[in-house]
Amino acid sequence: MSDDVARAVASGSPDGLTINGKPCSARPLSIREIGEIERDCLQQYRRRYLQAFADNVDLLPGGDDLLLQKAEECARWDVDILPKKFVYDMSGIVITPKLKQWLVNNVGEDADKYNKRALEKIVLNCLDKEALKPEQVKAMTGKTPRKIATGYVNWWITAEAEGMVSMIYHCVKHGGITKEDVIEQFSNKDAQLAMLSRDIESMSTPQVGNGQG
Repeated sequence: MSDDVARAVASGSPDGLTINGKPCSARPLSIREIGEIERDCLQQYRRRYLQAFADNVDLLPGGDDLLLQKAEECARWDVDILPKKFVYDMSGIVITPKLKQWLVNNVGEDADKYNKRALEKIVLNCLDKEALKPEQVKAMTGKTPRKIATGYVNWWITAEAEGMVSMIYHCVKHGGITKEDVIEQFSNKDAQLAMLSRDIESMSTPQVGNGQG
């Protein structure tokens, strides 16, 4: 990622981005785009569900018939069937020097080039991926991040790489950006991917996701 894009994301402003060499800008998602993201999420959930059966089909009585039955079943699902997930809230938590150093050591990011809001997004992403434990945050800051229930789609677009890519793609595709451009731009740049996806979510709240906890 170029320095100007890193600065734009770190400042909390997703305007003036360059993705895979193509200039673009982010803006709040439309109702139609939110629906497309929800369908992307549901499709991935269905595939994972079926893959779990397919991986063990030889161990299940009537495995092939059961797999077909499950495929027919999940084809009728809509976004409302997706389970609740849990996310973290950084409200009231100070980004201490110890927490900054943890990010430098474990994420490979120069914490000093990001503002507090951007650092919180990186920490939240680490918590969502379970790379960082709440008790570690408490040890470094004196306070435990609060865990709250949220809709599956909300979780997916900020905690799963495929969801973050989908979120960003649907936000910037109007400028000729492809999903492959987004993947190429943010390959091995988890922190920047998480920050931009959370910026877009913030602009589009409360519309994104299947219910708030």
